[in-house]
Amino acid sequence: RIIEQKSDVVRYGLDRLGTPLIEIGTAPDIKSPEHAREVAEKLGLLIRSTGKAKRGIGSIRQDVNVSIPDGKRVEIKGAQELKAIPTLITNEMARQHSLSIIAKELAKRGALGVDATGVNGEEQRDTKKDEKKAGMQGELPTLMEVTSCFAGTECKVIHASGSAWAVRLPRFVGLLGRELIPGTGGRRLGSELSDHAKVAAGVKGLFHSDELPNYGVSDSEVAAVRKALGIAAHNHKDDASCNHAADAFIIVAAPEAQAKRALAAALCRAQLAVVGNVEEVRRANADGTTSFMRWMPGSARMYPETDLGPVVPDLSAVEIPELIEEREARYVSAGVPADLARTLAKDKHELFDHYCKSTSLEPGFIAQLLLTIPKDIKKRLGLDPEKVKQKDFDAVVAALDAGSIAKEAAAEVFCAIIQGTGAADAIASYGQLAEGEVRKRVAAIAAEAGDAPPNALMGMVMKELRGKADGKLIAKIVKELTVPVADATASGAVLQHIDPADPPAPSHSVKKSKAHK
Repeated sequence: RIIEQKSDVVRYGLDRLGTPLIEIGTAPDIKSPEHAREVAEKLGLLIRSTGKAKRGIGSIRQDVNVSIPDGKRVEIKGAQELKAIPTLITNEMARQHSLSIIAKELAKRGALGVDATGVNGEEQRDTKKDEKKAGMQGELPTLMEVTSCFAGTECKVIHASGSAWAVRLPRFVGLLGRELIPGTGGRRLGSELSDHAKVAAGVKGLFHSDELPNYGVSDSEVAAVRKALGIAAHNHKDDASCNHAADAFIIVAAPEAQAKRALAAALCRAQLAVVGNVEEVRRANADGTTSFMRWMPGSARMYPETDLGPVVPDLSAVEIPELIEEREARYVSAGVPADLARTLAKDKHELFDHYCKSTSLEPGFIAQLLLTIPKDIKKRLGLDPEKVKQKDFDAVVAALDAGSIAKEAAAEVFCAIIQGTGAADAIASYGQLAEGEVRKRVAAIAAEAGDAPPNALMGMVMKELRGKADGKLIAKIVKELTVPVADATASGAVLQHIDPADPPAPSHSVKKSKAHK
């Protein structure tokens, strides 16, 4: 576990040593970026179905291997969010495609290159082969100190370091600034070289000729570096007469030893650019791009544990857990809406199953208690439903199951608890009225309503008694008060209000309506 990371030092915590790492691999048959996200989600659900996996960002990490036709396998480490996977893969495909195009351009120019076959962790070179490909005489480009070119410079980076070194890149002019991932505006071939310099030497980056003058580096300083490196003055990225056989250069501002390590690594990566893509391990960046971490490990790094022999577990006693998707289907069949069932199956299934077994409440209502009502309380009233302790939640569920409070009062009871009222007091304050009292109040409201239609009457009653009586009981009483007293005619049905305390009176408050049959 990384505790602290500086340019040249990384401090690790060893408190996780001994914790088993479980790796799940797939066959190379994932066909698209979106398909990769679906596979990753499926694997995550399988792991969560065990009930033994930690939750949260970083608990499950996806290492994504990407390759394109005529390309090399690249492993992207640290893809922690599902939604980021398609973007990472799409951008990596674009990066590899752009590098292939650049390789073809370098080959046409006769640029310096090496055969990347077998380059795993070491900077392997065949000098004779390199020189033949580059059409050069003598040794590879020499690392040169160019500090004197920046006397009185306004470049803060070079001024602060007090030392600058550079190397010529034959035939690379105009390619270092080539964008690799269209639309991102960031990753370029120069970025690839910079990544290798950072990893090898801990520098913060490098300058390349395609982006200069810039960053405080003047035209005259660029010209001085060209002269020091033996690059013709007309070989400029913006020179219309350039025949694309010009030389570029890169600069590192750092002490001599560090600068040489950085430039050597960048030069090695520049040489490999002529073959296009190389096998490497890359880090996932927050913007959906990737950056170089290390070369792809070779067979020498893959060795068996020498202190422990292979362990073959007995799986006969392993109890296969219910998969999340199976649980979701079970909840839907029990009457829970599909959207709630999906969430319950992932996050609240233990509580849901417990309440379904221990109470007579309907599964759909239990789902509302666990998901819909808390969400509504937070959104509508700005209260935090997490403040309801589990024991208080259990007390409310028990009161609902016993009929002590109406279902319609559940939200109000939770709100009272969140605002500091004890669970027992909150439940008591929203206790249900006796049926006789409910009938009396409904009758009084009906008398005041006069000829109001049943639906309107129901609305008036619920406004008065919501949370104080069960909704089904209220609906039953309202229906009894508005029963038909005569056969329906062609124009509608005859309805009558009845006071539950008195016997039916003839023709009281008769109303005809086509809407009630």
